[in-house]
Amino acid sequence: MKSASEETVGGMAALRPEAIPVFERYGIDYCCGGEDRLEVACRRRGVDPAVLVREIDERSRGETTARFRPEKKTITELIAHIVGHHHAFTRRELERLQPLGRKVVEMHGANHPELADVVTVLEELVHDLTPHMLKEETVLFPYLRKLDGIGTFSARLPDSPFGPVGNPIRMMKREHEQAGDLLARLSELTDAYTIPEDACPSYQSFYTGLQGLESDLHEHIHIENNVLFPEAEFAEGQARRR
Repeated sequence: MKSASEETVGGMAALRPEAIPVFERYGIDYCCGGEDRLEVACRRRGVDPAVLVREIDERSRGETTARFRPEKKTITELIAHIVGHHHAFTRRELERLQPLGRKVVEMHGANHPELADVVTVLEELVHDLTPHMLKEETVLFPYLRKLDGIGTFSARLPDSPFGPVGNPIRMMKREHEQAGDLLARLSELTDAYTIPEDACPSYQSFYTGLQGLESDLHEHIHIENNVLFPEAEFAEGQARRR
């Protein structure tokens, strides 16, 4: 059995969703960097792995609210959650935050010149994520639903418009990395979403919204990279061997 420090960050987040808020607090990348071993990820952030694991254990014992458990869901259930919760939230927040950001730049840009760069990066994120989510919903996810419905004794794979499922998965992961880089840039520009003393309510709402968007996207990408995609590749592999 692996020790906790030998586990991958993504694997721990998948098996123990209560670890996600702890990873967020310490800046541990559990989505795009989910293949890193916990010990390596902690060393990179200057965190003692034993301290982090102890905090996760404490949070686990005190967990009282029902969390979404991706490791217990079928492929179809995972897709329903991703589209209904994460995609819907991302679209809603991007639509809200873009005009709010432009308003904040107009009001505070003179005193906070970094705001113009924040809005530019946000618009890049919109430009990347909007077609990304559409490709998942109209091309990849319909195939994965069919794959989920093959059944134990069926030998015929569903028709695929892209060859093996690993092909689009690699593309989606690359696009996830691009989104992760933009999120890191937003965090850097805003000093981890620190609200300045002279911020008006719109400014506060903008930064709070960006931070919430980042947190949700981390969890969203984690579920796809570390749970849905491996399940899909496994299911297709099993069907090919039958």
